[in-house]
Amino acid sequence: MILAWALLLLQTGTWSSIPLLPTPRQEVGVAAVEGRVWVIGGIDADRRGSSVVEIYDTPTNQWQPGPPVPIPIHHPMVAAAGSKVYVAGGYTEPGFTPVAYTFELDTDTLKWTRKADMPAPRGAGAAVAHNGKIYVIGGERGTTVGDTAVFDPVLNSWTPLAPMPTPRNHHGAAVIRGRIYVVGGRPDTPSPLSAISCLPSEAKEIPLHRSAPSRSMRPTTRISIPGLRWSPCRSRGTALGQRLSEIVFSFREGRPLRATARPPNPISSQ
Repeated sequence: MILAWALLLLQTGTWSSIPLLPTPRQEVGVAAVEGRVWVIGGIDADRRGSSVVEIYDTPTNQWQPGPPVPIPIHHPMVAAAGSKVYVAGGYTEPGFTPVAYTFELDTDTLKWTRKADMPAPRGAGAAVAHNGKIYVIGGERGTTVGDTAVFDPVLNSWTPLAPMPTPRNHHGAAVIRGRIYVVGGRPDTPSPLSAISCLPSEAKEIPLHRSAPSRSMRPTTRISIPGLRWSPCRSRGTALGQRLSEIVFSFREGRPLRATARPPNPISSQ
């Protein structure tokens, strides 16, 4: 278990240590709301699912306990919209049982509310918030999936979207200028993926397929579903090898121009 936490100062690009996470855990969900970082669930030191919630307050540089999740959960998909934190899916006991539950945490009242379930159970995916909605992408439920669905907190309803072309779990996701980027992860095999998928507001996707470093990206195929259309899209770029390293994107007016790979820094054996 990793106890240490670190803070990256974006202004200077330097890392700084902060107080230790009170309850050591892995495979947690994390969200930030108004200067506080919420660390939710995970696998504890006994290798069991945890319902622990702990909050790091950035102004005071201190941890405080939060309201426990209604069920022990690990590998959840977590994102925040406004003052609410949403926990979708994940695994619960016994072991790695995928669930479709959705819970909403009101960070003002510190109360959990059960919301509409996801269309299908899964864990180890990624979640992002965009325009007040929660997008949950990929994951695993016995096999790796590319499922993509969006939760509308106002309507308390899920809408399935077209799946990612590269199914994956244990990946990362972020929103940049109205585009959702999904990076890395792994398929059903232990080999990590170098694939990058992008879901822009214009409903185009830019994948880097798992391949040798010299192989370039391929265009996506056209997929039409109600309210959303995937269009063919090309982008110059270089796929990473079997190890995921740093990706650098260049933008002009919100449009990705290229993606380049930097070799990973050597890792000391000490």
